[in-house]
Amino acid sequence: MSNAAPIERPSQSDLNLALIPYIRASILPGDTPLSEEAMAQTAEFLIEAALKREAGAPALLFESTTSGKRRLSIGIVNEDRPFLVDSVAALINALGLSIDVLVHPLVPIERDEAGELIAVGQDGSASESLIYIETPRVDARQRRNLQVGLLAALNDGRAAVEDWPQLQAIMEEDAAALDAAPGEKPAEEARLLRWLNNGMLTQLGHVTRTREGALSGALGICRASTRDVLSQSSYALAFDWFEQADEVGAARTLLILKANRMSNVHRRAALDLFIVPKREGNRHDGPVSALSIHVGVWTSAALETRTEDVPILRGRLAEIVREYQLSAKSHTGKALVHAFTTVPYDLLVGFSPADTRALITSVTSLVDRPRPRLILVSSPLKRHIYAFVWLPRDQMSTAIRLEIQALLLQIESAQVLDWSLQVQAGGLAMLQFLLDTRETQATPEAAPIERQLEELLRGWGEAVEEALSEGDESGRAVAIAMRYADAFPQNYRSYFGAAEAARDITRLRALAAQAGRSAERAISQPRCHLRHHAQAEILKLRH
Repeated sequence: MSNAAPIERPSQSDLNLALIPYIRASILPGDTPLSEEAMAQTAEFLIEAALKREAGAPALLFESTTSGKRRLSIGIVNEDRPFLVDSVAALINALGLSIDVLVHPLVPIERDEAGELIAVGQDGSASESLIYIETPRVDARQRRNLQVGLLAALNDGRAAVEDWPQLQAIMEEDAAALDAAPGEKPAEEARLLRWLNNGMLTQLGHVTRTREGALSGALGICRASTRDVLSQSSYALAFDWFEQADEVGAARTLLILKANRMSNVHRRAALDLFIVPKREGNRHDGPVSALSIHVGVWTSAALETRTEDVPILRGRLAEIVREYQLSAKSHTGKALVHAFTTVPYDLLVGFSPADTRALITSVTSLVDRPRPRLILVSSPLKRHIYAFVWLPRDQMSTAIRLEIQALLLQIESAQVLDWSLQVQAGGLAMLQFLLDTRETQATPEAAPIERQLEELLRGWGEAVEEALSEGDESGRAVAIAMRYADAFPQNYRSYFGAAEAARDITRLRALAAQAGRSAERAISQPRCHLRHHAQAEILKLRH
């Protein structure tokens, strides 16, 4: 029998009082201040969440409030480590929830061997992260999704932080394997891996996969929520890609892709994959036996670096400058450098040199002549298409974005995985879409979609008027377009376009004449009646 004196535990109210100073100190000057009553309630809730926590695991507490303000209170208790608050906030925002209150004190916590709370604020105790969040109240299904998502984000973050030294060591090993022959200048691919390894990539995982499908050396998120970062078919495409020579006939050494999986850690973005081939006999041109796959997301510092300092991209910039004989101090030279900064580096570095040149020179041409533009770029394995759309920023709206998205979904079997918006200098906004095209692995022609985009941004009425002016009714195109154009529903406009609408208007006018009514009388009908009549007749014509 043990003679050890029992541990004297403070009361719940004492623990609450001990936590309040830490909560008060954690509120930043720009945050909405908490009242003393709200601070006391927050402390009570967080202490309840922290009463017991197993080593190496988070403690979560959810509570819905129905009286007064309907809200969901979330308490998260964990050991202090990087990426906690940003990962949690990103997950909640991705689920479509707003964060009304967020408090994050770091608190010295003393626990017994069973993980039960003994003291708060004790000198020498390990600091724990206490996160209190209020969101609008959710239903049971959303609450389950939130709990599962939070656990995945916290477990992924823990795995990535614990394995960080090993992740860096393996990336350095692969960089060394990519170096040129002894005595030669290191390859740019190797320089890129070392640059990323030096704080430019939030390294989250690594795994090695053989051609037969065996996985080994799983680290970080690859031993947690993301065991397979690619589908079976994409792995096969990657092996085939490395077996083929590049544009100049050399062996390929680095494949850069976006995964379809989103990061649970740090920020909600498609995972970046850096794949290095393991060749038999360690020969640069030997058969590929396995793939060494590094997983992470670019840091904000990396995305904001000068192009001249980013390996691979700086070489492509220099090549374009030489090809067009530009001076770095000339107007076009400066515009070219700026064009590199407008396209996210995490995408650009994975494009082929030819696609990079086509994209960057097109962007450069928009500097002096801003106009609607669409450029499509396929990923190396043709799993994805990146659609870059420029339009006047004054025309940018959710409705326009959805209409542009509908145009892109005309691409066979395409699905929109993600989109982003960047408002640029010079009066343009850039929409960027990530399209899943794994079923077809083909890049469509951009020109027909770009023409539809121009029609969309030019205005439906103006586009119909122009189409009518090319037909037999050119003299009355303006009046006819004003009467008929608005009668066409939105799904018709997106699917058929202005040229087809002009032909249908001609048919409708002929139908009106056959029914014994003059064209002028048909045009002068009330707008609501005309809309109904036009839609009904269009439906008959289409069937």
